[in-house]
This record gives sequence, C-alpha cells and structure tokens, in this order.
Amino acid sequence: MTTQETAGPPVRVTDQALSDQAASEPLEIPTAIERAARREAARNNAADSKLSDVSSLQVGPAAGRVAPRRVLHRVVMPRPDDPPEVRPLYLDEPETLHGRTAEVVNRSTVTLPPACQLSFATYFNAFPASYWKRWTRVEEVALRLTVRGAGRVDLYRSKSNGDVIHLEGKQLDAATDPVQLEFRESLAPFEDGGWVWFDVATDRGSLTVTDAAWIVDEPLPARPLAVAITTFNRPADCVTALAALAEEQAVLGVIAKVFVVDQGSVKVRDHQRFAEVAAQL
Repeated sequence: MTTQETAGPPVRVTDQALSDQAASEPLEIPTAIERAARREAARNNAADSKLSDVSSLQVGPAAGRVAPRRVLHRVVMPRPDDPPEVRPLYLDEPETLHGRTAEVVNRSTVTLPPACQLSFATYFNAFPASYWKRWTRVEEVALRLTVRGAGRVDLYRSKSNGDVIHLEGKQLDAATDPVQLEFRESLAPFEDGGWVWFDVATDRGSLTVTDAAWIVDEPLPARPLAVAITTFNRPADCVTALAALAEEQAVLGVIAKVFVVDQGSVKVRDHQRFAEVAAQL
C-alpha cells in the first residue's frame, strides 16, 4: 500500500488499485532505436576508457612462428611486384630529411635503416580491436614479433573519437641474436571502437622486424573456409590470385575449397599456369 501527498489530506491508494490502473493502461516498451540511444548515452557518460587499459610486455629469445590456429591477424608486407601506390596500405612511412625508407625483405620481414620511422597503423596491419570485442568472446590479444638490431618498438591504440593513446614501449640495444617481444592488451576499452597497432623507429643502427602477428593464448576452433573468386575475361589476374593463395601455407591450412566462377569468354582454365596452380590448391 502507498500514500500519495496532495493539497488536502493524504490519499491512501491500495496496491490493488495500482494494479488495476496498470492493467487499464498500455505498457510502454522502448523501441530498438530508443534502447540503442540509451546505451549510447550511457557510454558517453562513462569514465574515460583509458583508465581500463591493461597492457604488458614480455621479452625473451626468439621462438619461431606461432601455431596458425592461434593467429588472429598476421602483419604482412607488400609484394615485390606490387605498384608503389599500394605500399601505404601496408606501411605508413613519414617523410624524413634523409629520404630513407624501410626495406621489405619478404612478406613477413622488414628492415629499417638508421634514422628511420615506420608505423603499422595501416589498412592491412592495424588490429581491429573493437570488431573482435564486439563480435567474439576474445578478451585479450597479444602482439608477438621478432626483432634484431637497435631501435624502439611502441604499442598504440585509438579511441572512438580518434584520440591516440600510447600503451607500451621497448628500447632495444644492438644485438646479434633475435629477440622476441610480446605486447599483451586487454580488449575491455574497445567497447565503443578503436584499433591497436605498433610503430618502430631507429636512430643510429638498423632494426629488422619479422613474423609479427596478433595472437591469442588458446587455439581457435577449426573452421574450414571456402574462397569464391568471380572473374570475367581476366584469366591472368585470376591465376595470380590463386597463386597467392597457393604460396601461403598458413592460409591453405584453413581453406577447404576454392571456387572460381568464370563468366567470360576467355577461360581461366586455358591459361598456361592454371593447371600448375590448381594442383597446388
């Protein structure tokens, strides 16, 4: 039973009366848009997510590549025959006074000369942390990379508003033996958006980075994939794409089928390299 205060004497309203009133009036249920707006307002009123950053760094001897089923995202370099226009999709290289740029050794290795800077905050190599936070149960990721030489490696993340936050960094002295670095980062701050990436820089010595990958501790579930390629009178380009898949053993390990939908009059199967590449797949 409740009591309502009015200008006159108190009015006593029974619980049964309240129930009767609720039954006579339609219940207002917020729409999906209203619920989304309320969640967005709650996020905007939350404290700065930088307070929840949990990152760490481990340093040890090089231990080789990580098992493919633990890899979420590999850091890759451009191909030797790629046009210069696509290089910024892999590597962000600020202009320097000396005009020095990094040397791509292979798809997994890059070497920085002295007095050089290089960022992996790029289309192919930045880790989409907010995507993994939103659509998976992954709670923490690790960036593992092998380095040799002298320089510095720094880990950064972005916020939903575009602000950049420095997380961890490691200064490396010149060494002949490769060293393995493992930066660990919680995905808790990425509810609203954001990416994670790393930058490298050199001063007087050179630095080589190889086999960088974003990984998890537990092996991922086995989920064989199928790749479908549609093409129209571009047999050479299609065979090149198939060859790129064939040469990546880590990728072949998760691909069950490759389908080529040939819609043109110049058939892919008639290309001189098709039989060779198809046999590798």
